[in-house]
Amino acid sequence: MDWYDQQPDSFKSYVWDIDPYTLSDNRIAVNLELKEAGFDKDDVTMTAIVSLPYEKPPQSTQLDVPTATRHSSLPDAASGIFAPGWDVSFDRTKEGKAFLAAYGLGSPFPEDAKLCAALSTFWPAVAPDAARNFESTEYETWPWPTVSPLTDKEIGTKEKLPWDGVHGPETILIEGKEMVQYSAMEYVDYVQNALDNKFSLLLTGQVDVQEYKDRLLSMAYIYKALGVDLEGLDREKQRSEIRKRKAEWSVLSFRQIYFPYEDEELKEAQKQTRIILPDPVYRFEVYKKGEKSVNKNDFSKVLVEINERVTLFVNGKNILLKNQEDDWGFKNAKEL
Repeated sequence: MDWYDQQPDSFKSYVWDIDPYTLSDNRIAVNLELKEAGFDKDDVTMTAIVSLPYEKPPQSTQLDVPTATRHSSLPDAASGIFAPGWDVSFDRTKEGKAFLAAYGLGSPFPEDAKLCAALSTFWPAVAPDAARNFESTEYETWPWPTVSPLTDKEIGTKEKLPWDGVHGPETILIEGKEMVQYSAMEYVDYVQNALDNKFSLLLTGQVDVQEYKDRLLSMAYIYKALGVDLEGLDREKQRSEIRKRKAEWSVLSFRQIYFPYEDEELKEAQKQTRIILPDPVYRFEVYKKGEKSVNKNDFSKVLVEINERVTLFVNGKNILLKNQEDDWGFKNAKEL
């Protein structure tokens, strides 16, 4: 959160459209659905004192109790309105007044994990960003753009070990036309995957804080390099518009290159642009979405047309990009 606060305001909309602040940073009313609780819609904070119902006074604790380094209190560790709540959630009255609530949790729990993963890293440390894995069978655009992408290995596009048991999107030919095929959000069953022991932290567990931030920055730079214009949009009032504009592009492939001199494509990009990218380098392949349809042969799959396809190499400072058959070009990430 402190790291995010240090980023320029012109950059923040390209990461999240809601600020990732803790519960104690929120200034909105408390659950207005509790009709006899006395909460007022104009409240902006609440103090709570909670105690366990002891049958007798507790004894003094020993002074040599080991320090629990991971312990934190709910106000400073729980999300505010950033996520749809494993701790706290929020809702709105019919008049549009926002308030905190605790009934936003999906059920059963694995299905809630699916929603959090599919809605763009809502819970960064627990539910990875699987937004690029899914599409909806409904015909409007899937409105959740990628924020901190998972690699092709992590979602099982190139390997046989997807973190959640759901293999990532793949390109297929339909009547001679290249399409991207997704798992339909409505038919992905995390509960069954959990029962079948298909979840794995082998790869996602290796993503540390620095790697996570690097992916956030790289994805934000990608949106800017693609010309996604969010300047002047108020993040509080225009959340849906921000999501819509970014969601016009989808990540088809994402991987890390540790030895650029061994990647022939990157070597050619550096040769044409005369820009050398020190490793590690991220390679993105993104496309602009076209028409969407349900696969006639498999109702659990969704097909999306490719309107425009762009390949990009990013190393945190510079971006090399190529639009389909064009030559490689260069953009300075810091100047976007």
